[in-house]
Amino acid sequence: GRSEWIEKYDFLPEKLDFGPDVIWATLDHRGQGASAGPRAHVDSYDDFAMDVAALVRQAFGSKPYAIIAHSMGGLITLYGSLKHFLEPRAVFLSSPLMGLRPPIPGNIARSVARIASISSFGILPTGFGTDRRDIFTDNVLTSSYKGFQTVLRSPYSKSAPSFGCVNATYWAL
Repeated sequence: GRSEWIEKYDFLPEKLDFGPDVIWATLDHRGQGASAGPRAHVDSYDDFAMDVAALVRQAFGSKPYAIIAHSMGGLITLYGSLKHFLEPRAVFLSSPLMGLRPPIPGNIARSVARIASISSFGILPTGFGTDRRDIFTDNVLTSSYKGFQTVLRSPYSKSAPSFGCVNATYWAL
């Protein structure tokens, strides 16, 4: 998901315990976690989907695979599958991103994001959509105190999505 990073899920392969014959591959989306690229920015979900497809080819070759994804990763998985960048045998999605809740009316937000994305403002952060890392009580993103503490100790900065990323998300939806 946006503002996520792979180290946050180090426990997952052991917890799921798919067995010794399973290959586990993971990545930070460009602009997130330890990945390269401008923070919380992408011009098109094609870029995200092609990144995942490259990882799949490298890790699995022509073998069948499944994708486990959370939030924005879920939208990338669905988008990449519908565009035929990805052809997973199965998908397991946790809270897939299926819409945006902008702080202004949606039709205005979409227009502003579109106009800004085709200008030099596209790379700039919107200032909205922060990940609410600071308060545990009633946090809509987690009910796990241990997980919340992991987020607080993150070496990665939190970033609002860029206008370009918001525009790309509207197009992907």
